[in-house]
Amino acid sequence: TMSHVHKDEYAKQVEQFGANRPTDEKLLRMDVNKFIQSMKDNLVPIRKDATGIAHYDSKKDTLHIPAQKDFPSYADYIQEVTRQIVHTTGVPQRLGREGLSVDGVKAPSEVQQHMEMLVEELASAHRMRNWALMTTDCIGDLCQLAKKNAEEKVAR
Repeated sequence: TMSHVHKDEYAKQVEQFGANRPTDEKLLRMDVNKFIQSMKDNLVPIRKDATGIAHYDSKKDTLHIPAQKDFPSYADYIQEVTRQIVHTTGVPQRLGREGLSVDGVKAPSEVQQHMEMLVEELASAHRMRNWALMTTDCIGDLCQLAKKNAEEKVAR
């Protein structure tokens, strides 16, 4: 994540945009917990995972999320939860986006995988912005990659 790779830039962004953060941490956590509960009730079962890796189990249609203590910050935890929730919306029994690799089905192309990553990053960044939490800056890199892939397709 940006907080580990680009520490100086991350610190600048936290200083610049951190003022928008809710002053009441308890209210923020309540909002986040309501969101997670709503996703559990209406979209996909969410389970705690001891492996330390967030992942979606397509066979059981279950989202596995490590404990919050396994993440460097609360914002990193919430961002990963939102990414994984967005990921589950793209599986065939929901929206069926082409960028997901599902067991027993043809693997998506690299371009499709990058587009799926972009969808996940944009949606999670939007949700994080609603909570006034900092997000990692993968979106710019993914947009550049998507643009490059589109230009390569046109050139063919």
